Amino acid sequence: MRFLISTFLTIYGLYTSISLFGPGTCSFDGEAGGRIVYINRFYDDTGVISCNLAGLIIIVGIVLYWINIISKFKKSEYYQDYKDEPSHFSKLNNEKSLEIDNLKDKLNKLNEEDELELLREKLNRKRLERGLISLSEYEQLEQDIKNTREIYNAYKTDYFEIIDDKKSAKSVKYFGTLVFSLLSLFMLYTGLNLNVWFLTVLGILSALILIYNFSSKSKYIKWSESEIERLTIEKDSSLKELKKLKKIYKNQTI
Repeated sequence: MRFLISTFLTIYGLYTSISLFGPGTCSFDGEAGGRIVYINRFYDDTGVISCNLAGLIIIVGIVLYWINIISKFKKSEYYQDYKDEPSHFSKLNNEKSLEIDNLKDKLNKLNEEDELELLREKLNRKRLERGLISLSEYEQLEQDIKNTREIYNAYKTDYFEIIDDKKSAKSVKYFGTLVFSLLSLFMLYTGLNLNVWFLTVLGILSALILIYNFSSKSKYIKWSESEIERLTIEKDSSLKELKKLKKIYKNQTI
């Protein structure tokens, strides 16, 4: 209702302002409680202000009035809810667009798969015409080369790691034997001659550590030697197989 009244007053105000433009001056009748009831035009310039200016003031007032109404409407909860909530048609359009894009993607994938299959069949025929193995066998050969290379690299890595561990074990064995031999002899000799029991006990403990270190490292060195021998055989065998597969692969490549 307020919107209709405002629209009516706006139309009436615009009509009044347009009719004021022209020669002469205007004055406003302030009767009826001080409100403007009507406007008089005086062609002898006895009015208060120029009629052109009066018309312009009315238009400015109407513009400011509507700016105020629009500003209040944008701050209202109804407008905020309306702005934040997407329209029903917008949701439908988005859903349809997503469905169309998904269908297009699926169709493109199917087309790519069909094209790939045709190219594979064409390549397979050319290979067979040249007396080569089939495409599936060729691809399996590529996979076998990849697997054999991985096995060879694994054996190679283990081989060098055990060699390094063996060198380290030998160093610990000899260094520990030297240190604990001297330490145990010194503590036993001093403890027995001076009757210092804790030095004697420490000497015995050093001797036990010496025996344990020597025995454990000797066992590990012996095991590592046999493991190095096994890995050498496995490594050389996988390398031989890898070279064989590569040679076949080279002969079967177009």
